[in-house]
Amino acid sequence: MGRAGIGSRRGQFEVIEVIADDMKSGRTIFCGTDRTFINDIPRIGPTALNCGNCESKRLQICFITPARLQQQGKIANNVDFIMLLRALLRRYSWLSTIYCDDLPELPYSELLKTAAEVKLFASNLTWFDLERYSYRQHKQLKLGGLIGNIVFEGYLAPYMSLLRLGEYLHIGKGTAFGLGKYRLFFPA
Repeated sequence: MGRAGIGSRRGQFEVIEVIADDMKSGRTIFCGTDRTFINDIPRIGPTALNCGNCESKRLQICFITPARLQQQGKIANNVDFIMLLRALLRRYSWLSTIYCDDLPELPYSELLKTAAEVKLFASNLTWFDLERYSYRQHKQLKLGGLIGNIVFEGYLAPYMSLLRLGEYLHIGKGTAFGLGKYRLFFPA
């Protein structure tokens, strides 16, 4: 593909290196110069999802790439905790159905019922426009979404493993394009 080119101008490229984003080391898993794969790819396991600061009553979520969360079939221009949780549960459910045989079923209704108690504390989200050209549809497509920080306050412990998993999985529409990437922080 690199020699054939991509995009309307058939831009050519060469893969120099592929790095696993394991949130810590950024380990090389493919070296383009000698064309070798490193099979010791980091896996996401229970320790990676350790909630660490589960007792914190405040959680800051920093959207690094535009998040396209839907509410009533439309892209939302703000985020509440229930909307975020629904997006995470949908992503978890969809990926586990397709790729995993024996993942535990989550208590969806119970999680959503208690999620209403987690309140928005502060929001600094802004809309960020992105576009891409679709050769299949022969037109520009909008991929914008929300970026920035949002802070929630409340009893967060039941949601922390799922929220940590979302750091790896991303949320919302356009995750295949890298959208919906976020990081968690615990403000004082």
